[in-house]
Amino acid sequence: MSGQPAEARRPRAVKVTSGHSSVAFFVVILVTAILCISGQVRAESTLLDGKTFIAKTGMMGEEAVHEDILVFRSGKFYSEACSPWGFDGGDYTTRIEGDTVYFETITLSPKHGKMVWKGQVRGDAIDGTYIWTKERWYWKNARQDKWFKGSLKK
Repeated sequence: MSGQPAEARRPRAVKVTSGHSSVAFFVVILVTAILCISGQVRAESTLLDGKTFIAKTGMMGEEAVHEDILVFRSGKFYSEACSPWGFDGGDYTTRIEGDTVYFETITLSPKHGKMVWKGQVRGDAIDGTYIWTKERWYWKNARQDKWFKGSLKK
């Protein structure tokens, strides 16, 4: 081997640093903070608590066939019309854009499947969609796409 000591023959690790990654990280944190402070990004789950809406509901593209009472209470969303089928309240999340509060939730029933709700509240008005699905082993899976539209209960 060469006359160099073993330590001199070992490859040395080269540390490469770049100021760009720390600047990008700072910009991401700054933008997120500004959006949170301005109310553009929010994931509160109690923003609509205490509100109850009376809503018409029906299949997508069809007239209303039912009336429902939609309740926001203790961080959960409830559909009173779905309660008899075992659909319990689901945790809801919200975000605000301008004067509109958007919400999403999932309600579950042990026997009758799941409903995925997406809606918006503007002033005293509520509207949105929900999809009911139920997986079945004995027949084709069930799916219904529905809409709802209503106003704050006074």
